[in-house]
Amino acid sequence: MRGGDQMNEKMKQKMMVWVVISLVVGAAVGYLGARMKYRPQIDKLTQMVKDADKKLANEKMMVQGTGYVMKGGKMMVEVGGKMAAMTKDVMLTNGEVVMVDGTIIKPDGTKMQLKEGQSIWSDGTMMEGGKMMEEKMMK
Repeated sequence: MRGGDQMNEKMKQKMMVWVVISLVVGAAVGYLGARMKYRPQIDKLTQMVKDADKKLANEKMMVQGTGYVMKGGKMMVEVGGKMAAMTKDVMLTNGEVVMVDGTIIKPDGTKMQLKEGQSIWSDGTMMEGGKMMEEKMMK
């Protein structure tokens, strides 16, 4: 009888191991299935967070930095949200020169002209309507 008790105990242990393995596998399959099902929503939310972070960074830069904005056909200096007429040419930290007429001269000598509503900030970041611009849009 004692041999039978040991056999029952080993059977119970094996059953418990299989139950635990089954639970772990089931949980993993359920988790992965949910990730696959909701992947588009996760990607969309992730992109929304990245866009919001970028917008906040742009706004912070605009509040803290110095910007040179073409407004009403004239170059304006914006510091901390306050605007004043630009009275002299300025060299930015990246070596670009912003001229009073809105011309930007890059360190390599190439020139570009700011258009109405476009701005360049003290670090050389170009913006239009509060959004970052790609350089090719300026030409």
